[in-house]
Amino acid sequence: MSRTYGYTRVSHEESVKSGISFAAQEDSILGCCQWKIRTEDPTTVWGGVFQDAAISAKVPFLKRPAGKKLHAMLKRGDHVIVARLDRAFRRVKDCYDTVLVWDSMGVRVHFLDMGLDTGTHVGRMMMGMLAVVAEFEHARICERNREAALRRKNKNIPVGKPPPKIGWKYVGPKGKRRLVSDENDQKVLDLIEEWKDRGNSFYEIFRHLWFNKIQTHAGRLWSLSRIRRGYITRKRQRELEKAAVSQSNDHTPTGGTHT
Repeated sequence: MSRTYGYTRVSHEESVKSGISFAAQEDSILGCCQWKIRTEDPTTVWGGVFQDAAISAKVPFLKRPAGKKLHAMLKRGDHVIVARLDRAFRRVKDCYDTVLVWDSMGVRVHFLDMGLDTGTHVGRMMMGMLAVVAEFEHARICERNREAALRRKNKNIPVGKPPPKIGWKYVGPKGKRRLVSDENDQKVLDLIEEWKDRGNSFYEIFRHLWFNKIQTHAGRLWSLSRIRRGYITRKRQRELEKAAVSQSNDHTPTGGTHT
């Protein structure tokens, strides 16, 4: 038996504006549950509305009090209804990552203001478009970070150590930290490379790792972007190693007979 949940959010200043109060959001959510979802799935049970009050949309969804509780309740076949997209998400990447996890769990999400249902072909197409926008957004953030680091470098301001590459980690006391290979992450990367080379998509690999709760050395689940970057990094490393061996063989002197 599936359950249907609603999610609402307002901040202090927004709560007095028309159209986005808790009551207005709940009316839209209940209407969708009654006339759309129960028509398609008569066995679904109403699970209630989760409310985040005075919470900024800048806070990632799964770090909000009500958002975290809602996520913990979800099971395969459940529905999540949101009256307006901006009530749940501010950043495209947060939206895409959260909905991707729910989709891997078999949870359908309904954004009423956009008419978006992730259980339909159109909904999946829209999520694919969000993925492209999320990648662009991430690239822009990285570009701004590089520009900021360059400005600090030009002003002789310490920049700090870059984050470790996927499969590696820093160990040791502060000031004497060194970069070492992480055995567990390297094993996961071996599996990712093997599965991808067998023809599995990155999304299929993500679903498998998520279902089995396989985590990184930092205790986080493997994200889709981390899986993709890890695989690409591995392939580039293989190419560099192959080129180095080939170059070494080219410079190896051949035996000969002196007369």
